[in-house]
Amino acid sequence: MSAQPLEIVRFCMFLSISILIMFIGQGTGLMIGAVFNVVNGTFMGPTIACPLMMFAGFGVSLRDLPSYLKWGTYVSYLRYGLEG
Repeated sequence: MSAQPLEIVRFCMFLSISILIMFIGQGTGLMIGAVFNVVNGTFMGPTIACPLMMFAGFGVSLRDLPSYLKWGTYVSYLRYGLEG
């Protein structure tokens, strides 16, 4: 679909990056569920996920971020998944 060369090393790297991102996301969800009750956890999940997606470059280009928000790109684990 993306015209990538059919190499087992590339596939294994993609698979390992995807699994690591999945583990981090699941751990974050479990942490939110353990810390907050159901009602507060329902609101805290998107509150934490939206800035992480913004800092990964989903809605905003990383070049267009102001200099005082550049630090957030290094905190977002989704950015490393996109770069990988």
